[in-house]
Amino acid sequence: MRENTPGGKVDDRLRYFTMDAEGNILRRTEGTFKNGVFEQDDAERLRTEQYAFANGQYVAAGRFDGKTDVLGQMN
Repeated sequence: MRENTPGGKVDDRLRYFTMDAEGNILRRTEGTFKNGVFEQDDAERLRTEQYAFANGQYVAAGRFDGKTDVLGQMN
């Protein structure tokens, strides 16, 4: 997915999603595309998110900066 910022003062943001066979998003990664290469700075790398599923249900998320969300998914 590409987010375009008009005016050219900010690089376009790219988001890559890794999915499992059921279509659940397992990882969300953001960065920029420069000279034909996907790049991430340190802040973007730390915002990479991992998602966990059990029996097809979303149960938890975690970021590379250490933030996690498990209880927010409990019913």
